[in-house]
Amino acid sequence: MMMRRTWTWHFDLPPERLWPVLADTNRFNEAMGLPPYVLEETPQPDGSVLRRGKGKVAGFTLEWEEKPYEWVHGRHFRQSRVFSKGPFRRFGPVFDLEPDGDGSRVTYTLEWEPLTLVGRLFGNCPKVPAPARWRRPSRSIAASTATVWGRRLPTLS
Repeated sequence: MMMRRTWTWHFDLPPERLWPVLADTNRFNEAMGLPPYVLEETPQPDGSVLRRGKGKVAGFTLEWEEKPYEWVHGRHFRQSRVFSKGPFRRFGPVFDLEPDGDGSRVTYTLEWEPLTLVGRLFGNCPKVPAPARWRRPSRSIAASTATVWGRRLPTLS
């Protein structure tokens, strides 16, 4: 059974200004405080690349195959991981960015298929409150994303 948790935010910046910050998944994961992981890429005879990941979160060893991203530049991405070890069968984010007046609407959904009781309980984590609207930043785009998951995203270099 697939489970979902969705958050929606409104920003006073247009999508083309937000995309470079929010779609940088490595920085986003770091800003969320997720631990680092190892990703091994193995070229396949058909020209594709097999991507296998390994990491540890909350005391659980996780191993997975990373499926190819769905990616629409400036608008949408979806990532899916199929697990061989851990409390999930599948896990991944879905990210949508769309114009909203002079600003943007950001929708972030986590989708997962639990394998164990711990995987089911994951969905009972506390909800992140969504502020009504962020104001235009004074110093950087990253400043406008402050408080996403209670953390500040790193500035772009």
